[in-house]
Order: sequence, then C-alpha cells, then structure tokens
Amino acid sequence: MKDRCRNSDVREWCGLKEDAVNRVERGMLRWFGDLERVNESRLIYRAKGVRERPLAAHEILDALENVSDNEEDYRERLICILPPPVDPDCLTDEDSGEEDNVTLNNLPRNILLQPAEVMIQGQIMVSDTEEEPSDSTGRTKRRRTYAWRKRDLAKNPVNWPDVQGACQDKRPIEWFENFLDEDVISLLVSESNKYAVKKNLPGDITTDDMKCFIGILLVSGYSWLPRRRMYWENSPDTKNELISSAMTRDRFDFIFHHLHVNDNLDLQDKYTKVRPLVTLLNKKFLEFSPFEEHYSVDEAMIPYYGRHGCKQHIKGKPIRYGFKAWVGATRLGYVLWMEPYQGATTMCNPIYKELGLGASVVLTFAMC
Repeated sequence: MKDRCRNSDVREWCGLKEDAVNRVERGMLRWFGDLERVNESRLIYRAKGVRERPLAAHEILDALENVSDNEEDYRERLICILPPPVDPDCLTDEDSGEEDNVTLNNLPRNILLQPAEVMIQGQIMVSDTEEEPSDSTGRTKRRRTYAWRKRDLAKNPVNWPDVQGACQDKRPIEWFENFLDEDVISLLVSESNKYAVKKNLPGDITTDDMKCFIGILLVSGYSWLPRRRMYWENSPDTKNELISSAMTRDRFDFIFHHLHVNDNLDLQDKYTKVRPLVTLLNKKFLEFSPFEEHYSVDEAMIPYYGRHGCKQHIKGKPIRYGFKAWVGATRLGYVLWMEPYQGATTMCNPIYKELGLGASVVLTFAMC
C-alpha cells in the first residue's frame, strides 16, 4: 500500500465527484433559497449572538436617535426595511403619507412595524438592547446598554501666564499701604471717634494718629516687653526711643481703649465687631492678588490668648490657642480670602448651606 495518495483518488474512493469549492457554492445557493421561502417571523439576525425576533423599524429609529445625541458618530446610516405583507382585503395601494415626500417622520404604521436592518459603512448594526420580563400591563421592558469609551475627559486648552511675582520697584511700606490704605484707616478713625463721643469724650483721633498707633503695635510685636507702659519708662533697659518720641503714652492708651470698627451690631454674627474690616481686607486681597491656576482652601490659626467665645484650642498644632479662620490662598501662601470660623454659623453663602460646612466654604471662596 502506498504511503501517499492524491486527493482526486480519495474523492473517487469515497464516491465524491466534486471538489470543496463547488460544494461551498452549492451550499450558499441552497441557503439563499431557504431564506427566500422561510416565514419572516422566523428570520434571525446575528449580532453578538442569535436573536429570535428582529428589531422593528420604529425600534431602530428610536435607538439611532438616542445614540446620535450621545456619540460623535457622523457615519452614513442606511435602514433596510422588509416590505409589509399584502393584505388581500385591501383594495387600494395608497399609503398614509405622501408618495412624493416620504421621510422617516411620516412612514405608515405597517412599515414601522416591519423588521429592518441598519447598514453603517457596509456593516449590519442591531440595537444592543436586552429584553426583560413584562410588567403588569403586558408590555415588554427593554433595558438599554451603553458602550463606554475608555478615554480622558476633553479639557479646553487654557494658556496660563507666568506666575506674577512681586514688583521690586516698591518699598515694603508701599506694599503695606496697598492693603491698609486710606479706606481702612478712614474706617478705623471714623468708628473710633463715634465710639469715643458716645462715652462723652472728644473724638479727635486723626489719620496720622491711627497710622502711628498701628506702627507702634507692629514694633511691639518683635520688641516685646512684659507690660505696654514699659515702652515709655525712663529705664534705659526698657524705654523705646522710637515709640516714646512718636506718641505719648496717654494718647496711645486713649486710642487703644476706643479703637472701634463697627457700630451696627448683628447678634447672629459672632465677629460682627470686626466684620467691616474683614470685608474690606478681602476686597484688598483680591485687588492685588497674583493670577494663578492652582489654589488651596484650608484652616489657619490667628494667635490669641485672651477671652472670647470664638477662641479655639487645637491640640497638636503649631498655634494651639487662637481664632480659627477659613483661608483661600495661592500655592505660595498669598491670602486671597478669609472667613473667621464660627462653627455651624460660619458666614458663608446661604445657597450652599445644604451642602455642608466644608463644601459651602469652598464654593463661597470660588464665587468671591
């Protein structure tokens, strides 16, 4: 017996008189013939599996309308609808729409209920819906599935300029006067004089007196003494010549005891006595703020060891005692906005109150 044999000899031994190509072509012709004779209710469509019932034309139209609104797909779509069955009792061939101007919006009912296919660039697309059990009304529910695309969110390009730095052509006192300018000094002078007059004392505090008073406070911050009056003593180890020559002790005490910011008190605001000053400073902070892309919102502590209902004690912080404030700042620490902390009654925009304290603070800073 031979080890090898020809294919023609094997086909002859098996009784096969035609090759594989002819058998495939004959099988395809037989399949098309069966497709022409089969009942249309038994048609099947293959798209991610076998479906027993094809989608109707109106179902495909609804699916295409929903997909076109959510996806950026501008390919041409061709809808192939099977012709409706012929009704022997119907004596006319008129449709419900106009024959000269037939669109998707005026198709008759018998056409919309027919099985259909969608051709997109030569591919047959069938809606990716799944049938669910019918409800009490007998209607079948359909659950729509979505094909999510794995990609980054589109971000509009923004050309951010370089971070603004401090101009070097100004002295420190000039930068200081940008924030404590004439508006802030005038507020302190006018309210302090009103408060002094209420106590039957002369309201004769001037703008120069207030600037000198603020300067003495700044000096006492780094040249510290146990008592305030020691700056004017004649002892050589405590007397500060700069302070004693700028303002007398009694004049400083008079301004210190009558310093005032707000005359109209709001009982709902625990910081009502300094509210106008905080509002005015926030305006100045934004006016001279650098333009940056990234900002930060966090808590900040203002040191204070006296007695006040809003004083906080935070264990483990560098500044444990003092007033806590919400601060919006740049990445380099420039303060753009501040709001003293009052617990649940913190003065934030009331439209964000239902979102909670943290979210309302962030959104208030974003809208300032």
